[in-house]
Amino acid sequence: MIRVLLVEDEELIREGLKVTTPWQEWGMEVVGEAADGEEEYLAAFRRCFKPQAGFHAEYSFALDEKKKKLILSVQGPKLECRYGIAEKPDVELQLSRQSMEEIINGRMTFQRAFMSGAMKTKGDFRILRTLDQLFLFEQKK
Repeated sequence: MIRVLLVEDEELIREGLKVTTPWQEWGMEVVGEAADGEEEYLAAFRRCFKPQAGFHAEYSFALDEKKKKLILSVQGPKLECRYGIAEKPDVELQLSRQSMEEIINGRMTFQRAFMSGAMKTKGDFRILRTLDQLFLFEQKK
């Protein structure tokens, strides 16, 4: 099943799309809503976050089609997700929107994206490897 993040500025239109579209018939499930593109991916990361005791890191994702970077700040059991600028991220990642969609929908791991060349990184490799443990994106059948 394909997971859908419904993004629309107008709340009434967003509700109408959610209610009138036959998502399940089309093999889709609405997993989140956002009023604008700024919320894209944030709900998915929050939903799939699995804290690691004592782990602290900051990740900065540069998505090819976005102007602002997606920042994930992990402080033990707490996760802060936002778009903006990170002063000194532990890991900087660059990938396409398509690769991020593959990861979010559980069809690819961060490690696989890196190994295949779909994702470029800079920073602490140990912290990079922890991404697949912190965020368990599962493919729905």
